[in-house]
Amino acid sequence: MHSFKAYFKKEILEGMRTYRYIIIASVFIGFAIFTPMMLKMLPSILESQGDGIDYSQLMKVTQTSALQNYMGNILQLGTLVVVLSLMGIVAEEVKNHLFVMPTSKELSFTGVILSKGVHYSILVSILIPIAMTINYYYVAMLFEDGVVTLQQTLSSAFHLTCYFIFIIHLLICIGSYVKKSGVVATITMLVLLAMPLLNKINALSKVLPYYFIEAATKVSNLDSSVFMPLLVLSGYIVLLNGMAIHRLKTRELE
Repeated sequence: MHSFKAYFKKEILEGMRTYRYIIIASVFIGFAIFTPMMLKMLPSILESQGDGIDYSQLMKVTQTSALQNYMGNILQLGTLVVVLSLMGIVAEEVKNHLFVMPTSKELSFTGVILSKGVHYSILVSILIPIAMTINYYYVAMLFEDGVVTLQQTLSSAFHLTCYFIFIIHLLICIGSYVKKSGVVATITMLVLLAMPLLNKINALSKVLPYYFIEAATKVSNLDSSVFMPLLVLSGYIVLLNGMAIHRLKTRELE
């Protein structure tokens, strides 16, 4: 517990010092505000080109499609920003031999790894619902068709949060094996890019975290079908953390 508290405080200070909080929050909240505004203005911008086409009829945007558009942006650029921002949270410390200090001060690797995972999981668990709620209110103000409720929006936020929590623990695990942050980011992005393809296999579609993306983009109320994917996600997190802790312990012996 002492290890966890000590490193949790360290991660908070590190997040503020490196501006990770500001960078990640700016992307999520910035897109929450500007995505619906751009969707609203886009037909007028295109019509101003003077080709005589009524783009407002061709590009009919509903509240549902506007919310899905925002989530699409977050799943692309948001994922990239999170990966690039957090790619070194373990790899850099391994590279610079900073994990020698925990053992010399009788701090455990378990506390170190768990503090990092919990810290950034809390960050996205707070940030994503806030950003989705902001997006919801902007969408509700700008578009009338395809009404979406706040409950449905928060359901999508919950699923997105689960997906990003998986990304965080994946980064931590890969970082414990690879010393170069750039390689950590590359491997992580390759894994994430492979999931949509693997998800097409029926046997795998029920056990991949990609489920949470599909559930989020449906923009529907939360139901009991999420329990099994949550259980599987918990298993992934335990496995990834276990692998990271084991790797750091074996590195210490090398």
